[in-house]
Amino acid sequence: MKIQQLALLLIILILLLSCSEKNKEKPDPVTFDTIFDSKYNLHKILIFTIHRKVEIEGYLNIKGTTSLHEKNMNLAFSEKKNNSGRSLSASVRMGTSPNQAEKLPKFYSKDDLRIHTNENEIIGVDIRVKLTGKIFCPKDNTSCYIMVERIDKTG
Repeated sequence: MKIQQLALLLIILILLLSCSEKNKEKPDPVTFDTIFDSKYNLHKILIFTIHRKVEIEGYLNIKGTTSLHEKNMNLAFSEKKNNSGRSLSASVRMGTSPNQAEKLPKFYSKDDLRIHTNENEIIGVDIRVKLTGKIFCPKDNTSCYIMVERIDKTG
């Protein structure tokens, strides 16, 4: 019985610490050379899944199959302009506030992409940005994506 109580207390403590430290977590600076390293894979501790917070520079763009969800838009994020080089998906919240992407029209081209940076500057494709957010890489590293929390223009 005491082991169960101790385990429950430990779970509550982990939950409280993870909630209070969530916004204070300093992101790991990564590049397209290092983001696919196994240390960024999902880690499970008991019933919790741990995702690393990272910051990475590259270019946002519309991919041929950009998917629009109720609140998020999945964009291509490449190491070079014009969707070239290595890439991953970036899930960006939709809206007109800082760190969001405006909803695309029904029929769109890459020129319709309007991203609001952290400073609320509106940018489009082929502008170098630094994304900060949680990285999601399955163990096989075939389809990594970042849940974007912050977008900063760097170039």
